[in-house]
Amino acid sequence: MTEWEDANRTLPGTNAEPGPWRTARVPYLAESIDCLSTASPVKQVVLMMGAQTGGTEASLNAVGYWVAQASGLILAVWRSIDMAHRMSRNIGGSGSGAIGRDAVVRLAAAMSPARLCDLIPRGRHASAGLAAV
Repeated sequence: MTEWEDANRTLPGTNAEPGPWRTARVPYLAESIDCLSTASPVKQVVLMMGAQTGGTEASLNAVGYWVAQASGLILAVWRSIDMAHRMSRNIGGSGSGAIGRDAVVRLAAAMSPARLCDLIPRGRHASAGLAAV
């Protein structure tokens, strides 16, 4: 999964280090992130992290990876409504989101026409087939 995020994840301009995601900047996250891969035999990952250490970004990376590699329904539960709104915007395919416009176009090409509606944001709480609660 670290290879996927290095190739596909872009940090928004509001981030302290905007631009392409680089796992090399947070090597302590690599093993945990790889355990979230669809190929990993690990069934549960628990992260206990301090503030500003990459935990939220790792979560966004995981959601982007799952949408791209194992598309299906994803329910992401965040600690507050405000955070759910913020994460929904960050994950969306507006070009500045975690997945980004190019990846959303690739996802749309791989999906059946009946599933394309999953890529259309629905209100303030959902984006790119993700319900953020």
